[in-house]
Amino acid sequence: MENVNSNNNILIVDGDRQVRKLLRVYFELEKYNIEEAEQGAEALYKALRTRYIMVILNWQLSDTSGEELCRHFKLIGTAPLIMFIGRADENERIQGFMAGADDFIDRPFSPREVVGRAKAMIGRVTGVVVPQGAQSHEEITISSITINPRARRVTVKGKEIHFTLKEYELFYFLVKHEGEVFSRENLLLKVWGGDHKRFADHRTVDTHIKRVRHKLSSAFTERNGLIQTVWGYGYMLSFKSM
Repeated sequence: MENVNSNNNILIVDGDRQVRKLLRVYFELEKYNIEEAEQGAEALYKALRTRYIMVILNWQLSDTSGEELCRHFKLIGTAPLIMFIGRADENERIQGFMAGADDFIDRPFSPREVVGRAKAMIGRVTGVVVPQGAQSHEEITISSITINPRARRVTVKGKEIHFTLKEYELFYFLVKHEGEVFSRENLLLKVWGGDHKRFADHRTVDTHIKRVRHKLSSAFTERNGLIQTVWGYGYMLSFKSM
C-alpha cells in the first residue's frame, strides 16, 4: 500500500456522475482533495492505495450494494463513512449501521448539508471527549488498555482494536465517564449528537455496545465485564471488573 498523506483525502462513491461532480465542487471549495469512484470494485482499489479521512457512498451501486462495500471498507481501515440512503428508509439505516456506517443522509440531499456533516465528523475523529486530567493529544493507558486520541487508536495488551468511528466515540465516552451509568437516550445524545433521532434509536446503541464488547473480548484471553448492562436503564463502563 502506498504511503499517502491523507489529511484532506475524501472518496466519493456514486454511480451518478453529476452527483460526484456536484459534491467535488463543494468539497474543493473547503480545500479537500476529492477522489471519485463509480463502482464498488474501483472504490476498493483506490482504498487499498490511499488513506482517506472520509468515505461517502451511495446505498445502491451497479456492481455491489453500499452495505457490502461498507463492510469491505471497514476491513481495510476505519475512516468515517457516510452513506446516502432512500428517504426515511429505516431498514437501510439499520443494515448500514450493522455494516459499520457512521452517518446517513437522505436522498435527495443538499450538498451543503453533506459537506457540513462530513466536516463535523472529521472534526470528531480524534474523539468526542477528553478524559479527566488529559489533553486531547495525550495517550491514555488504563490497565492493559491504551488509547491514542490523536490516531483514534485503541490497543488491548498491544493488540489493536479496529473500531468504527461511532464504536470508538462510544467507547471513549464511556472511558471518560468510567463508573457512571447512562441511559440509551443519554448515549444517543452524547455520542450521536443533537439530531440523532433522524437516523438512530435505542437499538442503535444496543448494536454498537454489542460490537464494542465483541471486539474487546477478542483481545482478552479471560472473560471480562468491562461494559456492564444496568438492567432497565442502560450501560456503564467499569475498570474494576477487569
